[in-house]
Amino acid sequence: MPGVERILQFVRKSALTGHVVWPDQARCDYPGVALWFFNRDYRAYREKRLNKDGVPAKKPSLLAILTTSTDFLSYMRMALDWGGFGNANCRPQKQPYVSLRLGSAPPKGKRVALGVDALEDGVADESPPSKRSTKRKSQRERKRDAERKKRPAGDPKPPADDPKPPKRQPTPGDKPPPHAGGGDKPPHGPRPTGSAWPNKKHMQTPDAVKVLQSKMDRSSGLDKGSCAACLLGTGVGCPADNRVGCEGKCGRSHQGPKDRVAQYCKDVVTTCGLDAPLYLNNPKFWTSAPSGHQRHGKAAAKKPAVASPKHSSASEDDDDGGDDDDDDDDE
Repeated sequence: MPGVERILQFVRKSALTGHVVWPDQARCDYPGVALWFFNRDYRAYREKRLNKDGVPAKKPSLLAILTTSTDFLSYMRMALDWGGFGNANCRPQKQPYVSLRLGSAPPKGKRVALGVDALEDGVADESPPSKRSTKRKSQRERKRDAERKKRPAGDPKPPADDPKPPKRQPTPGDKPPPHAGGGDKPPHGPRPTGSAWPNKKHMQTPDAVKVLQSKMDRSSGLDKGSCAACLLGTGVGCPADNRVGCEGKCGRSHQGPKDRVAQYCKDVVTTCGLDAPLYLNNPKFWTSAPSGHQRHGKAAAKKPAVASPKHSSASEDDDDGGDDDDDDDDE
């Protein structure tokens, strides 16, 4: 057969004497991939399947697959990368490349005849269950059905091996089920109370928090004087104080202006050099008038500003006491 002769010529001579020597895995893939495509096309021809144009499939030729098949030519463009020159992640995790992997364990059990649909790329063939496992499964099903028939009609207790016990219908004398709530608590337990609850991508290590704290102390934005451990720390947040919405025991602010949330988060991102946007999800962290920040809106209108005491200027002191100095000089 010309196709078989071409495969032997390539694997035994051309792949070993060319400019680039093919690895063992690539020389194993070459005939395996070709025969895979031939087997797929031959089954389509035998079962009289229609191609994408609605024409019955023709009898395939192994030589034509090696020379003109678009599927095989696509494989040839990546044959060296998939066969040894690339890393393990480069090789496709589908048939026939999975079965042609050198050093892989042989499949267990018998293989059934595959149809055309099973031979498409990306569909792995599976071995059928053994007769022993099928027999045991049918015995368990018969036993379960027999026990279910023996039970009284009103017995709510299911058998021990019943995978899906029937749901008991509520009766008029039953108590209503308790309300489960709206999911206030997260699935992995309560959140730490001393943290502003930042996003996971913005959480920093303790060493990084110390560096960011020095930057916040020198910041000119709304984040000046804020506690970096409370804002961006992992775990419980600030180790010195587990409260938010107030001035922490660490001497820094555990709160932010509620009416300037966007600007506050933007200043934190700018100071610490983080990727925007930053979200601090603890609602108790945001207060109406945090210490060190000016009130805005209605709160500022309700509370009148306290006038500072007027101090005398230096020029007035000079005018009042200027004559005494002149008199002393005259004397």
